[in-house]
Amino acid sequence: MEPCGALGLVATVGSVVFTIGKSVQTLTTFRQKYKNSELNITLLTGHLRTVRAALCQVQNWAEQCQTSEPAHRQFMIDVEDAVNDCGMLIEHLHAHISKVEWDNNELKPGSKISLLLDDRTIKDFLECLNHQVSALNLLVAASKCSTQHEQQQLLHKKESREILDRVKDDATSLVGFRDSASFAPSIGRTSSARYSTTSRLSKKFDFDDVLLRHKAYQNSFRSMIRRAVSPTEMSNETKRHKSVDGLEPDLKTTAKQSARIDVKLKKDARRLRKEVRILAIGEQHGRSCIVKQMRHRWGYPFSDGEVEQYRKCITALAVRALVAILDYVHEGVGLVTQLSRDHEGLVRKFAATGAPDWRASVDIGASVQHLWHNWHVRQAFAAMEQHGQAPYFLKAIDRICRPDYVPTNMDIIRAPEMIDTMQETELTMSSHDSDILRVIEINEQHAEKIISQFADIQFCLFAVDLTCYDRYQTNSSKSNVLRDRLWNLKAVCGSTYFTKTIILLVLTNASAFEKKIASSPLQTHFKDYTGGSDARAATKYILKRCHQANYRDLPLFWHTFDCAVEEAEAEATDEFFRQSAANASVSLVREILLAGI
Repeated sequence: MEPCGALGLVATVGSVVFTIGKSVQTLTTFRQKYKNSELNITLLTGHLRTVRAALCQVQNWAEQCQTSEPAHRQFMIDVEDAVNDCGMLIEHLHAHISKVEWDNNELKPGSKISLLLDDRTIKDFLECLNHQVSALNLLVAASKCSTQHEQQQLLHKKESREILDRVKDDATSLVGFRDSASFAPSIGRTSSARYSTTSRLSKKFDFDDVLLRHKAYQNSFRSMIRRAVSPTEMSNETKRHKSVDGLEPDLKTTAKQSARIDVKLKKDARRLRKEVRILAIGEQHGRSCIVKQMRHRWGYPFSDGEVEQYRKCITALAVRALVAILDYVHEGVGLVTQLSRDHEGLVRKFAATGAPDWRASVDIGASVQHLWHNWHVRQAFAAMEQHGQAPYFLKAIDRICRPDYVPTNMDIIRAPEMIDTMQETELTMSSHDSDILRVIEINEQHAEKIISQFADIQFCLFAVDLTCYDRYQTNSSKSNVLRDRLWNLKAVCGSTYFTKTIILLVLTNASAFEKKIASSPLQTHFKDYTGGSDARAATKYILKRCHQANYRDLPLFWHTFDCAVEEAEAEATDEFFRQSAANASVSLVREILLAGI
């Protein structure tokens, strides 16, 4: 350490130690004259003596290091900062206790009351002094390290930096306290006109001290003070007074607008408290069908723009499904007649160039109709394994590939839904606007990234396609789709975000599953199943596996679902949601009562 720096540090420490001595003497007098404050004053005196002892050790080290090996640079910075911060705290403490007034060796009544009411301030000083003791002890320990490398390792520890940072934070807050308490009164004593200006700046709030701890606010705060007391500001004071009268109407208008905003915010808050939120995940097509069917039944028709988008999507799906069947036909004997091959060429060209409008002309409609009724195409369609809603749209392809085609409600309900990240649907379940149901669908590819944003969700709609039990991922012959879906359900039930969520399990494609189980045994893919081709037994088995995935025993309600044409089936789906909500409320009330008992 340089001799000049060491001498400066010694002088600084000596000044702080001298101030501590005066403070200890004053506190000793307090304890003798005013016995009711014995405990706090004793603690404060003890902390000051501890700080003085630590500073004396730092002073001894600074005197010795003039002739010894230099210390690590980080250690020197921390020592100087700690001593300066300690000096600021001691000066602030001494100024505080020096305000007490005496009268014939007795505390004046006002000083007694001030000392009683200032108990919180004394506790704050005790806490700050405790931080100083920890920091100084750390630096004393660092000074005893034999090498600079050991000093660096000790000072760079996370715990060491936290101790030193606490001292810096305390000193920063003292700067804010000192500024807010001193600058306005001193200016006011100099000029009454300036006092009227700065008194507005001196207005204190509960959060001022927190803001003033940060350097950015300190710099801005001091700059604001300089502008407030500058001659230019005083010359503009008269102009501002003249403009106040013109601002009164604007202030009244602003107050009315603020009141309207407050009313709207309160209304929105009441509405949100009554809102039911459902997170829809799992098999994408099944959950989208449920949401769209509920939207249709509860009086939320699709807009013209939405209908047009669904028309394009449905036409593209039907035409591409027909092209896939034609590819399957060519794996066999192919189309026999030249007329059929000509129609095939038109359809393939439309499939390649029909986007983005996907409006089928009369010629395309005729070609599609001819190919769909071709015997080879029919045989290929019967032999191919069809998934999803492709069979439904292929059977209606004559109607879909007309120039004037407009999707029906059932077409829209069965249409595939393309969700980029998430999609929200707001529904009102009854005539009362307060009964709002908000369904949120998320893309499975982004589910892991955004699932934490739905920790406050009340219900989780999880869709499972019953017909996927014999399907496997294209990149793996061992990855069964139904097993993957059960694993996803287990992850949802075990997630820490859904500990209070109610699971609404929906088993989709029940009718197709009943037909499929007869030709594709479930036991082939799940060895522990023993129910044979009985669709009811197979459904119970899959439901049992879903309950096993719910190993945390979350409230779980289940329902089998089809894209229903009949009104009775659609009403059954609505009743499932209402009954689930009612049962969930009863379970919640019972849980609260049991917790209270």
